[in-house]
Amino acid sequence: MRLAYGYAPRGERLVCQAPLRQGKRVSLLGWLGFDGAGTVAMHTGTVRRWHFRGFIQQHLLPVLKPGDIVLWDNARIHEAPDLVEQIEARGACVRSLP
Repeated sequence: MRLAYGYAPRGERLVCQAPLRQGKRVSLLGWLGFDGAGTVAMHTGTVRRWHFRGFIQQHLLPVLKPGDIVLWDNARIHEAPDLVEQIEARGACVRSLP
C-alpha cells in the first residue's frame, strides 16, 4: 500500500518512490459448507484453469451431496461446462454470480 498523503517542506514537492509489488502472488482456492466443513488450497502465482479444474475434481466433487449448491463468480476459469455436468451428476447445482 502507498500513502495518499505525506509531508514536505513548504514549496517543495513530496517525492516518494515505492515498489510496484512486493513479494509473490499467492492465490487461494477453497470451498466452505454450511456445516463448517471445507478445504483451502494455496497456490503461489496465478491460478490457471487446470489448477481450478484439479481443485474441483480432487477436493470438491468427492464431498458433494445431492441438494448442495455450488456458488461461484463470473471468472473465466469458472466457464467449464464439463465441470458443471460433473457437479450436477452428483445431485448438486451450480449458480453463478452476476
